[in-house]
Amino acid sequence: MPHILRKSAAIVTVSEVTKNDLEATYKIDPDKIHVIYNGYDEARFRILSDPYPVLARYGLQDGEYFLYVGSILKHKNITRLVRAFAMLNGNSILVLAGVCKDRPYLKEIMKTIDELRLPLEKIRYLDYVSDEDLPYLYNGATALLLPSLHEGFGVPIIEAMACGTPVITSNCSAMPEIAGNAALLVDPYSVKSIAAAMQELLNNLQHAEALRMAGLERVTMFKWSTSAQKLYDLCKSVSES
Repeated sequence: MPHILRKSAAIVTVSEVTKNDLEATYKIDPDKIHVIYNGYDEARFRILSDPYPVLARYGLQDGEYFLYVGSILKHKNITRLVRAFAMLNGNSILVLAGVCKDRPYLKEIMKTIDELRLPLEKIRYLDYVSDEDLPYLYNGATALLLPSLHEGFGVPIIEAMACGTPVITSNCSAMPEIAGNAALLVDPYSVKSIAAAMQELLNNLQHAEALRMAGLERVTMFKWSTSAQKLYDLCKSVSES
């Protein structure tokens, strides 16, 4: 990797945070690194009029659950998320939709659930969710939860926003850069911080609606057409230099 980076005419990262990581780790000239944000599939991730038929197949109802989307890996901070969920007042469900690439961590999550004596029906582990169903899960959620310890970008943030779903995410790494002022930012190392944000959206529907509207506006920044044009322009300038 160091050799490739030194020999490259230009380097593209998907966030300023990743750019800074490359600079610090490999001592790369910052002028050589260009930030081009990810986009999302606008045809799929959007507000849907009736998510109920799909949600029913998963035994879910609109607005009754918080949603996590992503791999089941340790840096995703799911054990703290489960502990935060256990502190909530109300009848919400926690839905974990993600491919498990680290079996020991899934065991750690299950151990945490057992330790907290959470009823199995309160937490649903769905494993992989199809591309067709995922937008419906976003649409029906009270909020997306991404209290990760580190992300290079955080694609579920913009997918959820495009579906009109409020977002709760971390105040570190790339998450604040991507979410801007359109999400509730929490300290991912603090279970109380995560729980307070979740409870806030349950108790304050006006705040949830404000986040929903802010997210729909924020996500207009992240279009693949814009990313493609920037990448094309960069490739052209490199080839001409």
